[in-house]
Amino acid sequence: MVRQRRTAFMSFCRAGGELSLTAKTEEEFRRLLLEAVSRHNVLPLTSFCNLNCLFCSHRRVSPELHLHTFTPLAEAQLLELIPFLDVTEKIVIGESATRFCEGEPFTHPSILTLLFSLRARFPRTPMQITTNGTMLNQKTVKALQKLAGETPRGESLLELVISLNCSDAAARREILGDREPQRVIEAL
Repeated sequence: MVRQRRTAFMSFCRAGGELSLTAKTEEEFRRLLLEAVSRHNVLPLTSFCNLNCLFCSHRRVSPELHLHTFTPLAEAQLLELIPFLDVTEKIVIGESATRFCEGEPFTHPSILTLLFSLRARFPRTPMQITTNGTMLNQKTVKALQKLAGETPRGESLLELVISLNCSDAAARREILGDREPQRVIEAL
């Protein structure tokens, strides 16, 4: 199994893709991306965020940390990463837990397609999605309900972590740069 993953890793690294804005080479970016997926079960989608929070840790990242920002990954590239995820561990999306600056996952144009592909491949694997909630609407919430699934004990296999931070519309405009603060409140 280790040999198969190493061979697949090498072919993935040669395949090309989106370049990190801070990685020195495309090969380095692809290596770090595959490391995040295969070692940490984190699936980075994009560094783009539709808010501009005053307290965001990404605004104060020290260059010594060598964190990477990147444009939304192509759907095909994300689908290539799925086999490197561990079926026995929770799949994490939207959480800055690796060397990538994670953005708002629901800004990715293929987020629902990707989530359904993940669920088809990993029907019993828990997933955690961290979101600021601004992109949640009735259609997305219904899709997430279909994706959830349950453990044999009746627990949801989809954990949605919503970083609300504040619910006051004026505060959301000022602190988060949220131009439509009512969206997230309505979605909840």
